[in-house]
Amino acid sequence: MIHAVFQGHAVFLALAVTVTLLAGVAAYFAVARRAGRARGVFCGLWASSVVGPLTLTTWSGSGVLTGECAINPSVLQAFAGVQGQLNVLLFVPFGVCAVLTTGRPFASLAAGVVLVAAVETSQAVVPFISRLCDSDDLVTNSAGVCAGVMLGVVVRRRMPGIRSAVPSLGRPVTQRALAGGAVVAALVVSAWLTVVHPVRTVLPTPVPAADAGQVQALNAALDEAFPGAYEVEAAEYLDDVDGEGMVTALLPGGFAEILQAERRGGRWRIHWRLSAREGGMRHSAVVDATDGSIHSANSESVPQTTGPRG
Repeated sequence: MIHAVFQGHAVFLALAVTVTLLAGVAAYFAVARRAGRARGVFCGLWASSVVGPLTLTTWSGSGVLTGECAINPSVLQAFAGVQGQLNVLLFVPFGVCAVLTTGRPFASLAAGVVLVAAVETSQAVVPFISRLCDSDDLVTNSAGVCAGVMLGVVVRRRMPGIRSAVPSLGRPVTQRALAGGAVVAALVVSAWLTVVHPVRTVLPTPVPAADAGQVQALNAALDEAFPGAYEVEAAEYLDDVDGEGMVTALLPGGFAEILQAERRGGRWRIHWRLSAREGGMRHSAVVDATDGSIHSANSESVPQTTGPRG
């Protein structure tokens, strides 16, 4: 959702980056005084990796309380496209910085997943957040945390200097952090049981391709109207509940379609229309007959800048 939501909001993005950097600086000075500069650096980076995604994913605006969360049954579809990949990358820094700072990969993973779940839940139950709860974001953000944790484990193992400069957190600190995470997780579960209403996402139905006979019929109509001018290799077929079928294909500057409404006398009744421009000429034709003859057709000269007419 990042790319779709924040287009045209450069000022907010600049503000979010500023807040993220300030959070990192504040965390560095707060920790460096007590635990040394090395841990302070990693804590600062970790703080930035938390505040940045929180700022972007809980963007305030004209939000309304929906109490709903879209659930996509196709988990793998969440990773398709640029948006899914950006959602994964958004939380990779969190996983890396958490492991490098704490030396506790499992606790880091648990903290990241709870954080992601809390963010998505807040989008459903907090009125002023102008974002929508979506299972795709939950899946991709959690995958980003997991990838970051694994990367952090590899870096920490291959760089002994980090392990010596930033030892793993002691058990008491880890236990307190896990207890706090458990409280947040309990609140998230409670919200899902009492407030959040899951709504199953209806996936779009793919448009079936026209068969060879339908493509041939479309080409025959094209050749009848404009001999030798157009030929399509593939087309789509749309059918409705009334049994009407439409074979349609894109052409340079326009489109062509055949409406097959009913069978009469052993022949299909065909209505076909096309609008296209070529060489400064706009062509259009309509075929409405059982014998395939053209009832009306016309061509007119138009300026090169004039677009196709439907």
